Amino acid sequence: MNIHSRALEEKDFREMKALLLRDGPNEWNFLTEESIEYQFQLIKEGSAEAILAESDDLLGFAVLIYGEFCPDKLEKYTDLPAVAYINDVVVSKSHSGKGIGNKLLTECVLKPRAAALKQSISNGMKKIWHQQV
Repeated sequence: MNIHSRALEEKDFREMKALLLRDGPNEWNFLTEESIEYQFQLIKEGSAEAILAESDDLLGFAVLIYGEFCPDKLEKYTDLPAVAYINDVVVSKSHSGKGIGNKLLTECVLKPRAAALKQSISNGMKKIWHQQV
């Protein structure tokens, strides 16, 4: 099994939607066609990212939404441009209980941290470079 993100094709979005509608709804997760299409559009635009659990097939996925595209309700707690929001996490019922959801969530937490560290290092190197010039 591979936990990763990659460029998605329309086929991937169809598979993700089918999995989300089949195994995602429950008493605390009400899904609408509009909410699904909105997060897929954010992925296509690069404002969100899908973290996939794949082997031969799609086993599960999580959607990580970045910055100003996070839900507005978070603004009262933090500065949205600095946030990465885990929107949906779903694992195929036939693969539940195997730690896939845990791995997806772990990747969702680590990915923005790695990007922030990379940006911080890049900014630090630019500062050092400008001081030497």
